Amino acid sequence: MKNSPLQLLRYVVPEFSCSANQKFDPEKQCDNISEQFSVAANVLKQNPPEGFPIHSWVVEMRISQQLKEGQNFPYKYELVLVGFFACKEDSPPDFDEERFVRINGSSILYGAARELVRSVTTLGPWGEVFMPTVSFYDNPPNQKAEAPPSP
Repeated sequence: MKNSPLQLLRYVVPEFSCSANQKFDPEKQCDNISEQFSVAANVLKQNPPEGFPIHSWVVEMRISQQLKEGQNFPYKYELVLVGFFACKEDSPPDFDEERFVRINGSSILYGAARELVRSVTTLGPWGEVFMPTVSFYDNPPNQKAEAPPSP
């Protein structure tokens, strides 16, 4: 094991709302609400002080779980997290640092968001909810998407 070149310095949660669905029926199956679940992340490179041996990055993530009228799901929630990251300068010349931060920084923040939502919903009337596991990986721009394996 070795330390990642990307380190989370801190994160803040400037927005968080969570509401219990008063019409939720725990005796019924939960509805598939994946169409109302959204995650968006923006990555911005910051200008560190001159001579600072790292690159500074900010990842802002907005996560939302909305409900359509009549859907059977225990909660709706929306949150924004802002993560402050440092990435070491000594990376290889062909290293796509922005892509590395987008994939890994977003994954780190999303893990924190999953725990926040789980923790808050644990205190709600319908018990804990886990946000779905997602991947922020994308193929490099010069690489074609892999075909799914055939059965």
